[in-house]
Amino acid sequence: MFYPKRVPKFIDALFPQCLWRKADDALYLTVDDSPSPHTPELLEILARYHVKATFFLIGKHIERYPDYAKAIVQQGHRIGNHSYSHTRNLHETFFRDEVIRTEQLLSTLCASCTARQSLFRFPYGRFNFVSLRILKELNLTPVMWSLLTADFDASVSAEAVLNLLRSATAGDIVVMHDNEKSIQKLRAVLPIALGELSRRFSFNLL
Repeated sequence: MFYPKRVPKFIDALFPQCLWRKADDALYLTVDDSPSPHTPELLEILARYHVKATFFLIGKHIERYPDYAKAIVQQGHRIGNHSYSHTRNLHETFFRDEVIRTEQLLSTLCASCTARQSLFRFPYGRFNFVSLRILKELNLTPVMWSLLTADFDASVSAEAVLNLLRSATAGDIVVMHDNEKSIQKLRAVLPIALGELSRRFSFNLL
């Protein structure tokens, strides 16, 4: 499977509607596919190193694991929209419904708190001009990334994931995943990476 783990900077100019990285000296950790049965473990690791992250939540997962979704907010992390069903379908009507349905769930989860921001991450990073237009109409900012940890990829070792995290540079938006495919690697490498990166960077929320 080929995909860029480090997104080249010229992409920013091609799709300026999307947020790919930040122009400062901090790191921005993001977690996709939450909540899941593995959310408490990820939250514990982040708390151990006093790091906050932005979690992109899937609507149907909020419905299935409401207590884990609440825990993300209660522990001071930020939340964004990652569609209702993590679909590849970008058909206009279907996509709009996926986004709005999850926005409603996020509103219920976080009715009066600053954790909820107007952020959206495309499942699989796939988008087109129609989906970008819909997000603009809904006042949502599409958030991409500059560094992909590849924690979900069975062909990528835990050591390789650690090395990708170690390669982070100032302003990077880093993607990890809260799912069965990723947890074993993150369990092994995230404490090491956070310990090392905390000596080089501060961690900010999007």
